[in-house]
Amino acid sequence: MSMSTESLCVNTIRAVSADQPEAASSGHPGAPMGCAPMAYVLWGEVMKYSAKDPEWINRDRFVLSNGHACALQYTMLHLTGYNVSTEDLMQFRKLHSKTPGHPEVFCTDGKEEELYHLCIGVPVYRVSFFFVQNRCRSLYGSFGTRNLQCGWIGGRRTPHGGSIQ
Repeated sequence: MSMSTESLCVNTIRAVSADQPEAASSGHPGAPMGCAPMAYVLWGEVMKYSAKDPEWINRDRFVLSNGHACALQYTMLHLTGYNVSTEDLMQFRKLHSKTPGHPEVFCTDGKEEELYHLCIGVPVYRVSFFFVQNRCRSLYGSFGTRNLQCGWIGGRRTPHGGSIQ
């Protein structure tokens, strides 16, 4: 039985993401593995970015609201050509590495923002980014940026396992 290219790509993202917490003996791979199809579509078909120019002004930003899934972000940076090697991925959650885990930002090209816990602050960040985007347009004209998109996986669950009533 042959596997489609899309399935192979998604499964590669899952495997690479799962290897990081395993190598660190810290963390869990569930969130990165579950988010792999979303990451494949976003990074492969939706987002505009440049691994050669991580500071490109018109890039889309990937804001991760689930810190437990930060291995996914490192995996996508690695697979899309950013300066994140396989060796860097295996240094996941190590002090002074390019892949220190969450909530560290600005240690790795392409990783700009991350929230601490699942969905805490998403409305604040979403409004803040929208405000900044519109303010930049009013001050400097349009950079051709698109509307901010927000998505999530799962139902009405809290980060601690209880249901929201």
